Amino acid sequence: MTGAVATTPLHLFSIRRAMQWQERKATSYRGQGAYAAPQPPSGAIISWWLREDAAGPVSIEVLDVTGRVVRHLEGSGQAGIQRIVWDLRLDPLPTSIPGRNRVQSGRRSSPNLSPWLGERLASRGPFVLPGRYTVRVFAESEVVSGTVEVIPDPLDPLTGVEREERWSFLLGTDTLYRQAGRPHR
Repeated sequence: MTGAVATTPLHLFSIRRAMQWQERKATSYRGQGAYAAPQPPSGAIISWWLREDAAGPVSIEVLDVTGRVVRHLEGSGQAGIQRIVWDLRLDPLPTSIPGRNRVQSGRRSSPNLSPWLGERLASRGPFVLPGRYTVRVFAESEVVSGTVEVIPDPLDPLTGVEREERWSFLLGTDTLYRQAGRPHR
């Protein structure tokens, strides 16, 4: 960190390119759970500097190339260097739809879902498409922005066209689910 950065109220450090690792295969084999060493965080590591404590948490927005906010995050407003990891996904889906399957403590209450699957369904949105994203960090009246490039896992068998088709389907499903959770007038 340079002296110039230390004198600014808010600074966003460069964000390394982030890869969308496919953590599990659709086929069954025992190697998916065996790791030899701790793994780095999965996603884009967003680091910022605050010269002084903020009145509250720092807000972070991730925007796609069209300017649409795809993810909202909240980070520490304490002075110093802070860090958060964006998991390369859209905002999580609402935790419940009135009159439907409710989520309790991050897990769906359905007895047919394993706790792991229920937590995964309740707490994560779909992956974003590979590409360039803008990251904006807000701390009180200060705003800084930078970019991050999201790249696909080289072992992911999907073509660019298949990835686009999957994205269109997931985005449509995500939109319908969010609309279903809104109060009716």
